[in-house]
Amino acid sequence: MHQPVMNHLESYLQGAPNKELESHIAACPDCREEVALMQEHSGLLRTLSVAEAPEPRPGFYGRVLARIDSQAKPGFWSLLLDPTFGRRLVFGSLSLVILMSVYLVATEPTINTVASSSPEMILSQPVSGERPTMGANPQRDRDTVLVNLATFSE
Repeated sequence: MHQPVMNHLESYLQGAPNKELESHIAACPDCREEVALMQEHSGLLRTLSVAEAPEPRPGFYGRVLARIDSQAKPGFWSLLLDPTFGRRLVFGSLSLVILMSVYLVATEPTINTVASSSPEMILSQPVSGERPTMGANPQRDRDTVLVNLATFSE
């Protein structure tokens, strides 16, 4: 096939008039035969084309979306919304709370801190420095108790 035919062949086959191409085809038998074959092929391809696009069957888009959703990989946040994972998380958290409670109860010192802060325990502990003595004077005994309570430190 010659250069003028090759340059404008597509537009000629689509039906655009071209005087230079038509004169070359009229003069050259090889190009005329090849253009005739291409016109025949082009006509056959046009018969295969559909005039209008066919409409999909009802439910087609729904099936496509369902298939896409079924093939999608689950994200990290979808794990948190999974009911079985939620139950496991709750049971694990409760187990951890129970374990920590048992540990705290087991390691708690045996000294009763409530009893050591009672007035009897406070009065029975010695106070550093000079300690007033208890005697027959009730006012002085009250002052001694107040001094012991005021200067008490653990």
